[in-house]
Amino acid sequence: SNKLTDIAILRSMGALRRSVANVFTLHGLLLAVAGILGGLALGSGIVVLLQVMPFKLDASVYLISYLPVDPRPVEIAWIVGVALVFAAATVRLGALYAASKTPIEALRMKK
Repeated sequence: SNKLTDIAILRSMGALRRSVANVFTLHGLLLAVAGILGGLALGSGIVVLLQVMPFKLDASVYLISYLPVDPRPVEIAWIVGVALVFAAATVRLGALYAASKTPIEALRMKK
């Protein structure tokens, strides 16, 4: 992919592995935070919509007449926190793996 070429260029220009890993970690975390915030906004919008216009259910099948929605801020915070931890771990591991490649290896892997 293009990342491998970027890594090869940065490393051949003298960038340290740590610097390359930090650059890709930062970019990955920014994407992860954007995704988490987007999911939070979308989920919050759906919750508000379901509170304003309840989703009706067949009470003879589900034993309730509408879909109950009860958002709890503590649970939402936990979900966001866990998502951030997993995103940070996977982004960092990927960045460290990519930064460990020499410029020649990165260019060879591109093919």
